Amino acid sequence: MKRPQGISIIGMLALIIILFAVAMVLLAAIGQVLGVVFLSKPCIAEVRIESEITDRKPPTSIFAPEPPPSTKEILEMISSAEERSDVKAIVLYVDSPGGEVIPSREIYERVKSSRKPVVAYFRSMAASGGYYAAVGSDYIVSEPETITGSIGVRTTAVSLAGLFDKVGINYTSVTSGELKDMGDIGHNLTAKERAVLQSIVDEIFGEFKDTVYENRHGRPRFSDDRFEEVLDGRILTGKQAYQIGLVDELGNETRAFNKAAELAGVSEYDKCEISPQRGILRSFMEELAKPVHVNVNINTNIAQAQGTRVSYT
Repeated sequence: MKRPQGISIIGMLALIIILFAVAMVLLAAIGQVLGVVFLSKPCIAEVRIESEITDRKPPTSIFAPEPPPSTKEILEMISSAEERSDVKAIVLYVDSPGGEVIPSREIYERVKSSRKPVVAYFRSMAASGGYYAAVGSDYIVSEPETITGSIGVRTTAVSLAGLFDKVGINYTSVTSGELKDMGDIGHNLTAKERAVLQSIVDEIFGEFKDTVYENRHGRPRFSDDRFEEVLDGRILTGKQAYQIGLVDELGNETRAFNKAAELAGVSEYDKCEISPQRGILRSFMEELAKPVHVNVNINTNIAQAQGTRVSYT
């Protein structure tokens, strides 16, 4: 005797759950695009910068959690928060050891030009490029134990010349000029090559230093002498940065939201996290995978060019 054909009760329930989840993701996406007409209170948006600041992203899979946003996505999220009529201010959540020079500057410029108040919140780490990206904010709130500062630039050149000699590897490079293979792993830096790299580091560092000074000069506790003392690239705690005037206040994430609301002139508000627009299926998988935490090392280097690395780390 044949069994009745059709969808089982369990199958129907599973289909209903999937359709409901997709509908929720669709509503969230439509809300972000159209300005969330469903919210009764003004919204303080949170844009998160986590892990290294970079244009590059690791390979992704629909079965794995999404990586932290790239610089392009962070810029898009800030723009999305500005375009939404319900968003009155932005909290820039920073937990980053730094990263590539150009992406860090691009985020800084976008934050600096924001038409809405921006309050930066420093979590575990907001060092080097992470600090640079946030220094254009209207106000900075840091945890007392946050690792921040590290105002500086470095470039790394790796040489395997000694190893090649020991194992008998003949590594020969033919170039059109004596500096064309500067930083190549086949030879140690010459005095001339070191001078060229130093000039690049000094130029980028000068821009970094001037940007911080422009945005922090005149703030409470800031002094030129104390600022000059920490330009050796040292890391600071949030408390030390507060004493120097590199951050405005010591506090937690809630305090950052309340300050953003104060700057926006609202007394009651809802929090809304702005997420990258990555498609319905990926958003659905990302929601299923939460919470996801990404740990990074402060010594991570990014931007690479001809065997050398230049970064805000």
